[in-house]
Amino acid sequence: CASVALNRIEEATRQADDVATALLAFSRKAEPPSGAVDLASLAVGMTQLLRYILPPPIELTVEAPTEAWVRGDAVQLQQAILNLAVNARDAMPLGGSATITVRRATRDEAEGDAEDNPEWLLVIDDTGEGMTPDVVDRMFEPFFTTRASDDGSGLGLAIVDRVVRDHGGWIDVSTCPGVGSTFTIGLPAQPAPTAPPVDEPGAGGSLVLVAHPVRFVRELICGALASEGCRTRCVSTIEEVGDCFAGGLPSVDLAVIEAELLQSANLPVPPTVPVIVTGEAATEVDLGGRADVIAAEEPLSLEALTESVAGMLQRAPVAS
Repeated sequence: CASVALNRIEEATRQADDVATALLAFSRKAEPPSGAVDLASLAVGMTQLLRYILPPPIELTVEAPTEAWVRGDAVQLQQAILNLAVNARDAMPLGGSATITVRRATRDEAEGDAEDNPEWLLVIDDTGEGMTPDVVDRMFEPFFTTRASDDGSGLGLAIVDRVVRDHGGWIDVSTCPGVGSTFTIGLPAQPAPTAPPVDEPGAGGSLVLVAHPVRFVRELICGALASEGCRTRCVSTIEEVGDCFAGGLPSVDLAVIEAELLQSANLPVPPTVPVIVTGEAATEVDLGGRADVIAAEEPLSLEALTESVAGMLQRAPVAS
């Protein structure tokens, strides 16, 4: 319906605004990114937003393995993907196809020794107008653009180039007028991080159980809560939520659960644990009239969620 479509557009706009805001902070950073990012999960998690940037008659395909861990900053890599998506869209005014692929680099593709320095590739391919050699020579220059002055800043590809270099990676472009363009980004691979064990009772702040079906979103929520001093445990299904409590998970003070997980299941959370339900269907979920459950308003920002969590934790006694 129209209201759902508007909510999704609002959410996509909010995500884009969050990325732009974070980019301003990134531009002032001096140290290279050092976090762990699952590039595959990040790309798949952006699919909905990318469909707004690449609307019909453009066909969008996102292909990624289960995991593709690189060292970096998720917001900066998001910005690079968004800028390349916008570049692809502008090259296909009459429609076409865009494919975003995450895959392991082959021996011939990787820089240096592929065995000693494995890499993940992020490939953005479009069937657009392509570029001439003179444009290719200048495409990463700040403020260089082939569009009308009011259609672009000329910073999109320059930002992509900076993000890639700051991540210790490389970028290659294959293009031909009338055929399309393929941007290939190589990023150093790193082992998947070891999931931290759940803190023991009394080891620190409140323990928040986060349940969301999308890994990238789970990681964002858990990261935001951790920055506020909370301990977190992340799961992806409602069955895992039940298992946590059935298995005696200690000191759970609050649960944050995505509404989709509750559509066909009862809430397996003890009445002593308050719950925040997120997602577009949060207000539609029947929670049996529990007074300790609230529905988070949409569109939901991480800032609003952390404030809601802090407010509920202040009202509820911390488990021991």
